[in-house]
Amino acid sequence: MLLNYQLNEYCQIYVNPKHTGKMKNITIVLSSLLVSCIWPISYSQNQPAGDDPVSAGWPENCKTIEIISSLDGKVQPAIFLSSGGKEPRPLVVSLHTWSGGYDQKDILVWQCIEKNYIYIHPHFRGRNNNPEACGSPEAIRDIDDAISYALTNANVDKSNIHIIGSSGGGYATLLAYMNSTHNIKTFSAWVGISDLFKWYYESEGRGTNYSGDISRATNGWKNADDYSVGKEEAIKRSPFYMKTPVEKRKNSKLRIYAGIHDGYTGSVPVTQLVFFTR
Repeated sequence: MLLNYQLNEYCQIYVNPKHTGKMKNITIVLSSLLVSCIWPISYSQNQPAGDDPVSAGWPENCKTIEIISSLDGKVQPAIFLSSGGKEPRPLVVSLHTWSGGYDQKDILVWQCIEKNYIYIHPHFRGRNNNPEACGSPEAIRDIDDAISYALTNANVDKSNIHIIGSSGGGYATLLAYMNSTHNIKTFSAWVGISDLFKWYYESEGRGTNYSGDISRATNGWKNADDYSVGKEEAIKRSPFYMKTPVEKRKNSKLRIYAGIHDGYTGSVPVTQLVFFTR
């Protein structure tokens, strides 16, 4: 593992994704207890604490930067941490949760400081409640642009780039796996969403506000009492329906993590990840 994940009662399996028909470097971890994870999240809540968009203080050696989108020219902020020393260092690309943004609290940065890793925390259009966010071409390109920024402005070990995210960040990690043009060593998706269309109805059934966000992002929103999902757009933004770049990812590993109670007591069903790998 890249960082200090500690799991109790877990299993790992390699699976054959339904949409590729070929064995891939995908690991599923099903855990009944997350003892010490990089995000202190309680997945037994409809509104996970880890999805709190409130920002927090950042270490002094982090800086806020601005990256111009190579797709539409819009400026996107990010938190950036370079490394010390002359040797190339690993790059950690940490992706914010569903309701967060670039300044959302992320304790992963402290582990990167401890290990002298390079770190970037991009905005990629912020909360997933508008058409420019939520798996859009713009948001996907923003993640790649953030990696390009780090490669240009820090001494990155180009064979040691890692993308990681939880919940909405797990969703974005799966999107990056399907779409990134960079050579990425590992993708770690924690409790991610693979099928936005299905998650709309799952969120409706759980009474969370995520279905409203999906409606706004897929142009199905009219008002708080009258909204729906834009099916075609939701499917277009779902990793499950995307073609896996098998050749591009032959040297990459996708690690998928989900708690066995997710979906029974939480906002993202475990099936969102289990079905993704079938």
